[in-house]
Amino acid sequence: ALGAFEDEDMEAIMDYVEENYRISQFVLFGYSCGATASIITAAKHPEKIVAVIADSPFANLIKAPGGNIGKILWAVFCNYWGWFKTGINLYKETNALAVVDKVAGIMFIHGKNDKTLSYSNSLELYRRAQEPKELWLIEGIDHVQALRFNPEKYFRKTLQFIQICLELRGP
Repeated sequence: ALGAFEDEDMEAIMDYVEENYRISQFVLFGYSCGATASIITAAKHPEKIVAVIADSPFANLIKAPGGNIGKILWAVFCNYWGWFKTGINLYKETNALAVVDKVAGIMFIHGKNDKTLSYSNSLELYRRAQEPKELWLIEGIDHVQALRFNPEKYFRKTLQFIQICLELRGP
């Protein structure tokens, strides 16, 4: 469903962990649709989310393909098809751009050669997100390939960002 329900899955997992393990602060880590869903979840539950690591997210279905008119038309078709088949407006349900301004503590990671989702999505989301925030655009890599490209740097940068968010949040 292009990320339309993943935020509900994350909410259910957070509720379960909170109820059974008394953990009430979370770091959300998502790739592609999961990254978009993580941003949407963080906007709904800012009191629970310490940080979001969003690897290759899309801003919304229309902006996802960048300026590629064929892919934009495909996204519009998918939205109408989803609405016709299920009654779900995928554009509305997966529109991270509409809520990212309510979220602090997002690290955006995106390959500049992403052929699936233009890195312009991360740029636009980054511009609207609250501080602390970080944007890591990587030359020469495609969709969700940053971890494979340089795993040590990936883990170092994400952990440093999480540490900053934890320090700013306090106990």
